[in-house]
Amino acid sequence: MNPAADMDLIELAVFVRTPVLGKVKTRLAAAIGPEKALEVYKKLLAHTFEAAIAACRMSPDIKPVLWHRGPVKPIDIPADLTADVRPQHHDSMRENLHEILRAPGLTCRGVIVIGADHPTLEPGHIVTMARLLDGHPVSIGPAQDGGFWALGTTIPLDGILDCVPLSRGDTLEALETALEARGLSHARGPTLWDVDTETDLNRWQKEMRKK
Repeated sequence: MNPAADMDLIELAVFVRTPVLGKVKTRLAAAIGPEKALEVYKKLLAHTFEAAIAACRMSPDIKPVLWHRGPVKPIDIPADLTADVRPQHHDSMRENLHEILRAPGLTCRGVIVIGADHPTLEPGHIVTMARLLDGHPVSIGPAQDGGFWALGTTIPLDGILDCVPLSRGDTLEALETALEARGLSHARGPTLWDVDTETDLNRWQKEMRKK
């Protein structure tokens, strides 16, 4: 694909951790053990990959990019996602987000960052986040715990996250305040929840039994 064509695309940056025993879902592992927590993460990872691939098929202007933290080899990457795999260069999530979110306007039309913790994620949620960027410079997918499961932008967000506390109950509020202080409009997408605790896991298992 040529650079000119890339400028018409929205990059779907899928943030993942290498599924290694004791290194993923540590809060959940404290309650159910590292082995079971690792299996939960692998299931969430597979679900995220499936949703990302389907979203890109639904909307051809979305291009998936897998950003991995840790070695890539243990990750079971579907063939549809092997074209663009990149390492997260920093230990800090904030620094990795800074690196990804300064790309719009330089290498692509926009970027949407998502994680791999959301059991109710559907392809349509991702497409909605992309379509919101047609009318706003920033789109946010709220999380029920007060954070966000997705963050999309068509402009560089350098400095925006500096004053935003991550992984807290007031993360979403702080992010929206920072955007408003810069005079940047944003749109909210669907609200999702993630699996961090045993209560979250039980909720997921209960919902799966209903299907």
